[in-house]
Amino acid sequence: MQENTFTFDNDAGQQVFVYHWYPDDIMLPLRGVVQIAHGMAETAKRYTRFAEALTASGFLVYAGDHRGHGMTAASQSELGWPGKDGLNGMARDMTKLGDIIRSKHPNLPLFLFGHSMGSFLTQKLMYAAPENYTGFILSGTNGPRAFSPSVKDLPSCK
Repeated sequence: MQENTFTFDNDAGQQVFVYHWYPDDIMLPLRGVVQIAHGMAETAKRYTRFAEALTASGFLVYAGDHRGHGMTAASQSELGWPGKDGLNGMARDMTKLGDIIRSKHPNLPLFLFGHSMGSFLTQKLMYAAPENYTGFILSGTNGPRAFSPSVKDLPSCK
């Protein structure tokens, strides 16, 4: 697997740091692209082993460090602080990265994988702009529990 990095400017004037992993074998037919949204208090670099498995299966992989995380945080003191309106800002950054990926690989399907906090951001994009992605994968997310009512069991708000 090969690794490159790049940055892009977000709407808050920050540089978002992105990892790009791709197969060693340039003859391997490409099946698609996976964009990874990492969890809270993580960095995109943590997903290197996952990217190895994906690239070995013919996928390109992109993973950006969210605001206040990894190499996107301006300093050690800013780690964990995504800034004002951070959740929406992180979602906008993910959307912009998706735009960059689609411009580089217009003929490949694009999947968004979100883990933990990244899964909540992914769910936000699932509803805000589902047309931007071929599919979504949620990992370590929240949902109905056996001990709590599901949404369908809650009383109506009428």
